[in-house]
This record gives sequence, C-alpha cells and structure tokens, in this order.
Amino acid sequence: MARDRVILTALLLAWLGPVAGAQSSGQTVRHYRVAEASPVSPELVQAEDAIEKRNYVAAEPLLQKAVAADAANYQAWFDLGFVYNALGRTEDSINAYRKSVAQAGGLRVKPQSGFGSGQDRPP
Repeated sequence: MARDRVILTALLLAWLGPVAGAQSSGQTVRHYRVAEASPVSPELVQAEDAIEKRNYVAAEPLLQKAVAADAANYQAWFDLGFVYNALGRTEDSINAYRKSVAQAGGLRVKPQSGFGSGQDRPP
C-alpha cells in the first residue's frame, strides 16, 4: 500500500513537474497582433453601408464592381440580389441570389439579413 502511494506520488510529480517549472521559469512570453488582410473588398463595405441607408441606387454599381473583381464572392452576389429586389428587378435578383448560393456551396443566410423578421422587404 505504501509502495503504491510512492508510485502514485512519483507519477503525479512527473506529470505536474513540467507545468510547475514553466510557470516559474522567469521567461516572458510576448504576444503580438498581426494585421491580416481583409477578405472583404472595399466596394462591398461601401455597398453594405449604402444598403443600410437604403440607398440601393448607389449600392448597385459598387456591388457590380465587387462581383466583377471576384465572381466567387457569394456575399456580394447576395447583396446584389437584395439590391435588385429593392429596385424591382425581380429576374436580376433571382439570378444574383442563385449565383450567391452556387458560390457559397449551398444555402446560407447572413444573420444580419433580417430574413424571417419582416425586415427583409425593402420599403
């Protein structure tokens, strides 16, 4: 029984030893923030700002520029579909939404889109 305790204590110290040693080593660990390139195009940011202000006419060319620069940008296609719908361009809206779904690899709804809350319809 005493031998088992000695073995258990030795195992416990072997397991905790490196942890305790690292805490009292006196070494300083420094963490640095690294700026990452934003995957969101500036046109998309400006367009979403215009959409928030319900300025759909200003958002349209910005979104068209964003999808011309990156045809795989499902977010820009989604927003373009929303803008087309707000401008009464139903066929263009449907096509843009389809491209968004195709680029996203399936149906995704942005949480801020307002779908299901009654806010997804333009005024």
